[in-house]
Amino acid sequence: MRAGVETIAIMEEEGLLANATKVGDYLQAALNEALAGTPGFVEVRGQGLMNGVELNKPLRRADHARRARKPACCSA
Repeated sequence: MRAGVETIAIMEEEGLLANATKVGDYLQAALNEALAGTPGFVEVRGQGLMNGVELNKPLRRADHARRARKPACCSA
């Protein structure tokens, strides 16, 4: 139990929840921008760094190859 309490204390001291919220907002915006116009893309949703992408139809192989060449985000 002490390890759990210590972990929570460290998370609070280092502002990890606030950072996850900030980076998660950036991630969602970057994914929405990168996937806009992609056939089958519906939305990105989630909380903090736990996100999901909703698709309404499977991507074709050509779409997968194109996405592999163009990163969705990560230019900070």
